[in-house]
Order: sequence, then structure tokens, then C-alpha cells
Amino acid sequence: MTIEKTVQRFARAVALMPLLAATGSAWADWVPQVQNRFYTATVRVNGGAASFNEPRSAYGPLSTISGYALGVPVYIQSGINDAIRPELQKNGVELLSGTVSGDLQVVLTPVSSGVGRVEIGGLDYRAVSSFRGSFGGIVRYDCQNVLTMTNTRIVGQIGSVGSGVTPGSVGMTTTSNSSTWCDSNLSWLLPVVGDLIADKITGKIDAKIEAGIATSVSKLDSALFVVASGNNFRSGLHQLVPRESVVRLPNGQDFRIGDYVWNNFDYIVANSQMTLKLGQAAPVDVVRGMQLPYGNVVTGIPLRMDVNVPGLSFSIELKDEAWVDWRWVCNVTRPGEGCEEP
Repeated sequence: MTIEKTVQRFARAVALMPLLAATGSAWADWVPQVQNRFYTATVRVNGGAASFNEPRSAYGPLSTISGYALGVPVYIQSGINDAIRPELQKNGVELLSGTVSGDLQVVLTPVSSGVGRVEIGGLDYRAVSSFRGSFGGIVRYDCQNVLTMTNTRIVGQIGSVGSGVTPGSVGMTTTSNSSTWCDSNLSWLLPVVGDLIADKITGKIDAKIEAGIATSVSKLDSALFVVASGNNFRSGLHQLVPRESVVRLPNGQDFRIGDYVWNNFDYIVANSQMTLKLGQAAPVDVVRGMQLPYGNVVTGIPLRMDVNVPGLSFSIELKDEAWVDWRWVCNVTRPGEGCEEP
């Protein structure tokens, strides 16, 4: 979109404000129309970089890797919810929602010959549960409990980077907080009922949540290509750094990073610390309200990998980039409502 067109749209939006105020409808939305979207994998080493692109519509290897990275939080969330839901139900508690958030970071570190350590950080979890019952068999109550877990750190052991997480080796530390709300007419009972609800809900969650996380992490071989079978890991790393990748260094020399990764794969796996930062896809979302969307290019970083090998460090970044145009609508929740961009 040209600068002239952007200025015109901004002027139209400003001009429309008095009209919307006069008609009692001070709301309008912008819907993105994707014109082009692609992935870019960039490897950086010794001050130089090399990149290659893949159209998202091709559904190629970069699309697959992005899907794996974006799917890890969802996979862990499902594991936690599946573990605690039946335990809560046994005690008359209903899990309304359980959501994992945060930008996860996965660190893989070799510990000794054939043994490695996996650590996952940056994970937050929020569970909302409901509880109905009676107090003393007389007064009935309807309550909700919110449990939050922050600064969660999960640690496990792997036989090697390509062998998956060892069953029974996963541990967790977290900071948890619980709060309960009941019907307003029972506020005088909250000091008693609140403790009762918290005991029933958080006690069961505390008993099962670590098991749920452990199960999820131990099965990440199907969700995270790095903690996976050897072939999957090799495929993932090689697809991010194709063999023909060459980095032009600041001194003018070429460094064949592709050959280095492909020819020294086993050495890299056995001797390097790898840090994976799992981020977000490009936010191709509706912009609600009168605010004019800023820019026509939106980007996200689904995955960044930092590899530290003795004598060499390099990083790989997977970027999701979308070029969009913006369509004006009155209200995205009521698409049939008539409205024209002035």
C-alpha cells in the first residue's frame, strides 16, 4: 500500500468519527486480507548471515517446523488438562478452562556421555474451575476457583538429543496462587467455603499437574522436532540450514555453515548447548475499533535456536512474515451490517 493511500485512509477514518458519534455507532473494524505470506530461515555466525525463503502456500519443511514449534504449548496444555480433569470430576469439581501461555524456552545441555538434560521455562498456566454444593447440608453455594502457575520450570533427562525424554525423570518447580469467588449472597461464608474449595480444587491439581506435565514432556518426540527421534532432529536442523548455505563474513571470506552442520551433526548434538525460544506466528488478526492498522507487513518469530559448540556459536531464526491489505467493516461480529468506508 502506498504512503498516499495510507494517508487517505487515515483522513477518512478521522472524517468518519463525527458521523459515527452522531449516529450512535462509534465502532468500526479492519479485516486483514493476506496478499503474500512466507517463512524465512536465517542462520547467523561470526557476524555474517544467510537466509532462504519458503512460501507458506507451499506447505514445505519450514511450515512443518513452524507448526511443531507453535504446537508445543498446546500439547503441554492438553497434557495438563487431561491429567487433572478426571481427578477434579471425582470430587464434583468441573474444569472450565485450562490455558498455557508465555513464550517457552527449551534448553538442551549434554551432561555426560550419552546423557543430556532438557529444561523448559517461560510457561504459565491458568485453570478456572467451578464447584457447587451445600454447606452444612443447608446453604447451597456456587463458586469458581482460579489457579495460576507462573515462573514454571520443567526439567527432564534425555538419553541423547535424539532419544526423547526419559520416563520418570521429569520434575517441576512453579509459583502458584489460588483464589475463590462465590455467590455474592454467600460472601459471609467465603472465609470458610473459600478454604474448602481451594482444598478440593488445588489439592487435586497439585497432585496431578506434575504428572500431566511429565507425560506431555516425555511425549514431545511427536510435537518438538528437537527432542525427537534422531531422524526427525537431523531433518529439522538440516531443513533450517540447507547444505548449500554459505555465510559471507565481515572480512569478506565465505563460511560454509551448511557443510559444517551436515558434516558435524553428531558432534554438534553431543557437545553443544542448544537453546530454543518458541514464539508466535505473524499476528494476522482483525484490528478492532477506529484505530487505523499500523503497517502492511506483520511478522512473528515461531522459533529461534542458539547453538553453542566448543569453538563456534551460531543461531537460527525462523520468521513468519505476512503482507496484508486492510478492508474496512462496520463491525466484524455483525458482518451483515451496512457500512461504507468514507
